Amino acid sequence: MKTILNFAKTLINLVIAFAIFAIGLQFILVLMIPFLDLANFAATHHLTLNWAVSSSLQNSPLLILLVAAYDGLAIFGLLKLRRFVKAFTLKTPLADSTYKFVKKATAFTFLLAIPQNILYNLGQTNHFLIDLNLTGYFFTALVILYFVRKVKAIA
Repeated sequence: MKTILNFAKTLINLVIAFAIFAIGLQFILVLMIPFLDLANFAATHHLTLNWAVSSSLQNSPLLILLVAAYDGLAIFGLLKLRRFVKAFTLKTPLADSTYKFVKKATAFTFLLAIPQNILYNLGQTNHFLIDLNLTGYFFTALVILYFVRKVKAIA
């Protein structure tokens, strides 16, 4: 069982490392946008910029800061998740540390969903969408942990 747990931890750490790298690369590229001439690049390379936000990013420092803040928060959350995965053992699923982590993760993913939804809706003109599915997963886990811990405390 420990071998499976160690394999899962290694696999999760690899996925987290790749996600941190990808988001970090996006973070760097977003910060470079004010220095690029996207309109001339698209015209000379016969490209159309289909994403509505991409053309407005050129002249919107607030939008660039929003994207950069979202990326920074996502990297911060992934680093916290990596630390939690490293410390996870077979004895910790019902521990206080797990319950506190899931509670913090629920609040953090809700706060992270706010700029994500703002950015998504800037590119949509025909509908408005609020996506809180990751927060819902953590909230479901939090409720399950709460009741399992209550039942264990009673027994």
